[in-house]
Amino acid sequence: MKYRVPAVVILALISCYNSRGLANLIITGVVDGTQSGGNPRAMELMATADIVDLSNFFIVRDTDGSAGTFTVSSFISLPSVTLSAGDFYYIYANSATETFLESEGFGNTEPGFATALPDGIANHDGNDILAVATASDGTGILDAFGLLGQDGTFAADSIAYRKPNTPADADGELDAGNFDIVAYSDPVFTSTFGTYQLTAVPEPSAFLFGGLVGGLFALRRTRRCR
Repeated sequence: MKYRVPAVVILALISCYNSRGLANLIITGVVDGTQSGGNPRAMELMATADIVDLSNFFIVRDTDGSAGTFTVSSFISLPSVTLSAGDFYYIYANSATETFLESEGFGNTEPGFATALPDGIANHDGNDILAVATASDGTGILDAFGLLGQDGTFAADSIAYRKPNTPADADGELDAGNFDIVAYSDPVFTSTFGTYQLTAVPEPSAFLFGGLVGGLFALRRTRRCR
């Protein structure tokens, strides 16, 4: 007796297999410094998997953290470059920050680091929400740093760096348990940026996909034994 797999199961398998989508880029650090002019000001991104084309991603900002829902006040499209899993990518606000990054070994040619991009969107002053998204209007948020409705200075004059193996904040608002936020100092900056560690673990979709495949295989064997 032949057993046909229901179409709905096939669609579920395909959906699970593709569910990872573009969720391969996370925010691992944000800095609002205390040097002259409030520098350095920058954000650090990390590829959690190989990214063939970074231009599939946008950085969007909600200035001063609008109350209620995430509202895009500015955005940038990232350039068309390739990142390998574990590569860092830096967006810095101005030339003073660029000089500092390069002096501390975060330059464009530093081994182990990807290139960097100058853009004012990284001019974070302690109360803006920065997010990685798949569209310029802020839809498809993959990760975020900031607090909705927070026009104070929860991260002013500070360094925020992601704790190891913490999940992305895809709801457009910071999960406070995912970042350590400490007062800025040059030594703390250089000892935290570029150090994020992510241990690869199977995603829930991978477990579900494996379970469905295993269940179908067992069902087929049962049918054959009858």
